[in-house]
Amino acid sequence: TKKRVWNGREWKSVGRAGKKWEDHRIPKWMHLPSMPKSSMLYNWDEAKKFDTLVLVEGPFDVHKTGLCAAGYFGERPSVHQVKLIKNSFDRVLWIPDRGIDLEGKAFLRVVDSISEACRLTIKKLEDYDDPGAATRWDISNHIRKMLKP
Repeated sequence: TKKRVWNGREWKSVGRAGKKWEDHRIPKWMHLPSMPKSSMLYNWDEAKKFDTLVLVEGPFDVHKTGLCAAGYFGERPSVHQVKLIKNSFDRVLWIPDRGIDLEGKAFLRVVDSISEACRLTIKKLEDYDDPGAATRWDISNHIRKMLKP
């Protein structure tokens, strides 16, 4: 089995080397070295204009979710990203990807930190691996359900 990946310069066909894809060392997100991904949230400038933040993993998730969403580029937001969120929002809806362990220690530390300053609701999508794979209709319905008291 082969897949095509962008390595930052060109598209390349890669296959599996044992259990890992040959491209496992190519970073998932490209950014400037002087601007680490842990210091920014994707779509932050637009998301700040809303009363409620919808927190998702990455750019594809943000584009499917809408302007009220911000992406944190990883399994969970960094300490710096959490500070930005806590200083800007009273209400946060977090839609983690399906593969994220909601009981993991690192995840729970982030939850506790955000919850200190924000009303936080966390709920995975039921029929999709992540918001980027869902329809806009399903994401809208999911958000509506999360907003109910």
